[in-house]
Amino acid sequence: MHKYQPRVHIVRCKDVSNLVNQNQFKLSSRFTTFIFPQTEFIAVTAYQNEK
Repeated sequence: MHKYQPRVHIVRCKDVSNLVNQNQFKLSSRFTTFIFPQTEFIAVTAYQNEK
């Protein structure tokens, strides 16, 4: 099993085509990440059938 924590990333931009050409340093001042602890969940990563 594995624990997951979803995140929401909001990026502010005037022209979406410019996002592809931006490097990570320039983008860091334009986005915000939100984490909601109540959305954490555990998923089964392996399943074994006993039959």
